[in-house]
Amino acid sequence: MFNFVLRYYDQIEIIPIFQVMWIIFNMIFGLILLEEGLCYTWGQLCGIFATSLLGIAGMYVLVLKQTGKFTDTQIKQVKIAKEADYAVASVLASEDV
Repeated sequence: MFNFVLRYYDQIEIIPIFQVMWIIFNMIFGLILLEEGLCYTWGQLCGIFATSLLGIAGMYVLVLKQTGKFTDTQIKQVKIAKEADYAVASVLASEDV
């Protein structure tokens, strides 16, 4: 399936989407099947969830770039998402200290 997609679309757009989905599915399967969720605090699980949402937002941005349908509101939403990610990262960094 992946080779089929690479045949018809640009690699620069497909590879990041594939990698994000691969990472998210591995995290989900690890949390559920391998019971890794028991090893994390609620704050760490929220961080994992937030970074997964950030990856999904990045995929959404790639899809919008392909169609060329960026609006000013969507650009502002991406900026807000980036600021929220920095806030989550700083909270997680302060928990490790």
